Amino acid sequence: MRLIHCLVLVFVFFSVEALAKPSESILSKILRSSEEDLEEIPPTPIEDDTEPNEAEVPNGDETYIEDTEVVKADLCLLLPLSGQYGHIGQSVRSIFDRAFSVLEGVKVEVFDTKGVQVQQAVQSASQAGCAFLIGGLGDKEALAVANAADQARIPALILSGESDGRVRGAVIWGRASRYDKALVLAQYLLEKGVTNAWTVSACSTNLCMAEAKAFTNAFLKLGGQPKMVDIDEDSEMQNEVSQFAKSVIGPTPEKACSSRAFVILGSIQNARRVLGFMEFGGLFALPKPSCKPPIVVAQASWAGQPELGRTTALDGAVYSAIKFQGVHQSSLQAELADLADLLVAAIQKDNLRDENMRYLIQTLRGMEPVPGRSGMLRIEGDKVTGQNLEIFEIQRGVGRPISAEAEWTNSD
Repeated sequence: MRLIHCLVLVFVFFSVEALAKPSESILSKILRSSEEDLEEIPPTPIEDDTEPNEAEVPNGDETYIEDTEVVKADLCLLLPLSGQYGHIGQSVRSIFDRAFSVLEGVKVEVFDTKGVQVQQAVQSASQAGCAFLIGGLGDKEALAVANAADQARIPALILSGESDGRVRGAVIWGRASRYDKALVLAQYLLEKGVTNAWTVSACSTNLCMAEAKAFTNAFLKLGGQPKMVDIDEDSEMQNEVSQFAKSVIGPTPEKACSSRAFVILGSIQNARRVLGFMEFGGLFALPKPSCKPPIVVAQASWAGQPELGRTTALDGAVYSAIKFQGVHQSSLQAELADLADLLVAAIQKDNLRDENMRYLIQTLRGMEPVPGRSGMLRIEGDKVTGQNLEIFEIQRGVGRPISAEAEWTNSD
């Protein structure tokens, strides 16, 4: 008996130690509220992330919920409500709470992912008999929610646009992606006669790599010639930019008069340094009066930052972003509010309640475009489209739409 007691105590001790140990995966970065407020929320790894067999891949009309199951919760929100970034999840929750307040008889449950416990939250939602999931803010958390929802066979609306392209029968991606915005930018540059564009990355984060990849793929798709260069964030920055300038100008600068664009990635401080060194290296000199100056492309996340208003070095730089209406502080908030209203409109359209909530995915896909703050939204395939994407120019630290002609409606 003493031996059994000892074994029990040892088991309890190590169990508590395991629970108390903090996860090594944390949210790596939060961007400013003007554009991409979240970069990545690394989730708890999903145990089974293998591709489903063909027989297991649901088609677009499958609802995932068996007729024998009892629906106890109509809608389930999965958000990081606690931990280091709990304030972000709480802010998003308030957006959906306001929208759902008009629904009568709809049961809404909220589950805390803590930013790292996505699979556990999905499992808890499944055990609660949830009919429809809503969640996935950052890139990695979005993929984790999509995979876990697919495995649990629960329809889901993902609060991100960064799909991995994998087919999931009842998962909808809710926001415009980086690639969507890059296509708008690429089209604008090509219309301005720019055929050569460089992404100049003065940063080393996953976000920078994703932004560079999105623009490169979009520019290449539309017929441009994209190039990529990485600039270290150290004392060698000037030398590296100087070498880059020489490679662009070539041996005969007086003959170089082609239209160019430079997509600057990194912080505002690094962008100012890079542009200063680029100018010193002669990249903005015009060999002939007829030459057009290069176009500088900024990051949408710079808009609204106090540091941008304290310098004129970035005036004239352009970026693509969602043009939204209303009092929201960022396009992210406007997009999320639109998604919440889209759900409400679908639920009210077919008066979905209880076991009928399983048909929400079909109702969403069959709806006519719904007017929102960010555009006329509709479901096409596995994503929400119709957001108004436009080109903005930085003027005295503020991003302003260039013209109505630059506007682009996101549609597949």
